[in-house]
Amino acid sequence: MDFNERTALEKGFSDLFRSRVRPALMALETERRQRLARARRSVAIAIAVSLAVAAGLLGLFSSQDWAGPVAFMVMAVGVIAATGSYRQQKAGWKGAVEEAIMPAVCEHVGDLGYSGKGGQGFPLADMLSLGILPSYTRANLSGELTGRHFGTDFELVQAQLIKRTRSQKDNKTSTKTVFRG
Repeated sequence: MDFNERTALEKGFSDLFRSRVRPALMALETERRQRLARARRSVAIAIAVSLAVAAGLLGLFSSQDWAGPVAFMVMAVGVIAATGSYRQQKAGWKGAVEEAIMPAVCEHVGDLGYSGKGGQGFPLADMLSLGILPSYTRANLSGELTGRHFGTDFELVQAQLIKRTRSQKDNKTSTKTVFRG
């Protein structure tokens, strides 16, 4: 895996890519494969245990009316546990690639800063009052990029704005993403 420099801005980045980005990406790929193997193993164990317990219940209490539904519930709990375990492994991976790449990109471009968990002080309320953003009830911010360009400071964030509404007719709550970018 190499980086091909195509523009003047990219000049010199291939060395940085080779020395920092590529090794970080290779390590992340190794970690991703290990997480996937752990997730598959956890799923297999959870399902095997729930099937064994369900089969044991059915074998021991087959004459009881409640044995079938209880065995089914045990299997359902096993599937839920397997899904939770898989999602937990996946959640630990979120943002790892951008955390490996963005600091090197910022260093190369110069006068840039990056924080994957940043954006907490971003002036959303000001943007809302100016009419730049739609109304929202919840904001998820990440990927803060800060810097200076031609003497002007700037701050960019990745944002997902969600609006929660309640129906007056049946009092049900619904959510809708009103901005993502």
